[in-house]
Amino acid sequence: MNIKNKFGRLVTNIANLVANGLAQGEIDRTGAEKIVTSGMPELLRRAAADGAVLLENDGVLPLRENTKIALFGVTGYESHYVGYGSGGDVNNPYAVSFSQGIENCDRLSLDAELAGKYKNWLEKNPINHGFWGHWPFYFPEMPLDIQSVKSAHDSADVAVVVIGRSSGEDRDCKLKKGSWFIADDEDAMLRNVTAEFDRVILLLNIGGIMDMSILEKYKEKLGAVMIVWQGGMESGNAAADLLCGNVNPSGRLTDTIAKRYEDYPSSANFGGDDFNEYKEDIYVGYRYFETFAKEKVLYPFGYGIGYTDFEIEMLKAEKTDGGFEFNVKVKNIGNADGREVVQLYLRKPCGKLGNPEMCLVSFGKTETLKGGETEELKLSADMYQLSSYDEQASAYIIEKGRYEFFVGKNVRDCKSVCTFEQENDEIFSRCIQAAAPIEKFDVIKAEEKNGK
Repeated sequence: MNIKNKFGRLVTNIANLVANGLAQGEIDRTGAEKIVTSGMPELLRRAAADGAVLLENDGVLPLRENTKIALFGVTGYESHYVGYGSGGDVNNPYAVSFSQGIENCDRLSLDAELAGKYKNWLEKNPINHGFWGHWPFYFPEMPLDIQSVKSAHDSADVAVVVIGRSSGEDRDCKLKKGSWFIADDEDAMLRNVTAEFDRVILLLNIGGIMDMSILEKYKEKLGAVMIVWQGGMESGNAAADLLCGNVNPSGRLTDTIAKRYEDYPSSANFGGDDFNEYKEDIYVGYRYFETFAKEKVLYPFGYGIGYTDFEIEMLKAEKTDGGFEFNVKVKNIGNADGREVVQLYLRKPCGKLGNPEMCLVSFGKTETLKGGETEELKLSADMYQLSSYDEQASAYIIEKGRYEFFVGKNVRDCKSVCTFEQENDEIFSRCIQAAAPIEKFDVIKAEEKNGK
């Protein structure tokens, strides 16, 4: 058989394999991928819990000991553990769902009757995990009758609703229900549960931001909202730790959550088949919102709350040969154990190049602090971070003007701690121009007007 025929047969075999549906997990791999090393579960469990972002809490969390949970949502029983991508499906040794995590927790219990209904439904309607490049965006919900919700209300102390989305390469949200927007069956579930339960906790098992207008719609009915992300093999145990208070959520938003999809600057240009124009230029994410559209933000960059509170005290700010150093003291002023993330922001002069209102230049996270305990953190900023790129000069330039540093808990909750005056424009580094575009880009740019 010649090379051409061999190649043709190989392509045919691959095509048949894909056409027949290579389901996730269809190939049972053994060996190194099934090994669970000492300490691995504990490390994964803690990492998943530490990264969770608590958005809202009116005192419902943490749950008291012996709380019985009515767990709603298919994703609570068949969770999204990881994202997808061209590297192939993840063949994990095991995975703990949210329902299993609650059952494993000696401080919580699961409403067995409701859980049984979900498990029976899933046996008759197994989740279609798809195959490579054809994964589902979300798992369709079990039809939920009012009587089942009423029965769960009579049996349980609190309702936990889980909504999930797949994520990863080729799983960018589509602007439709069941992807970016909440699906009709998910909306019906939330409507029915919030109609019966006074205490409802919403867990978002997602890998990226989805439409959060649902939080505005059900805000008066939701006692707590937490993004638990896709926490890997220990997702369920980590979620249970967060619910019962064994771990205090200390994750912070790495995205700005806007009120509407149209509020994001990329929304007008994303999705082209041939090319996409990055008209937002350097104003990506929070840099855009803090500069041009503060009023369109639902939750700001760096935001996240917990079960305790912290006080941040500036101890020292000084200029060094290579930049700036800041020493801060963090004190837990609440009763629960917890961790705080201290964030350092820089405001550059707008100048002729145009700069965002705020730029994150450093951050640090404390160890777990008990009530009354303190810890000192050192944050630093390099002089490079003061520079801006000048396309005409092909150089990074520190423009003359006032530079101001802020320390705090998020981009909106921070205080000025240090200012620096640059007397003249200074070239920080020169670049060699290569592959320069032949067309001028039409991009967003900030301009100073009336001193602002």
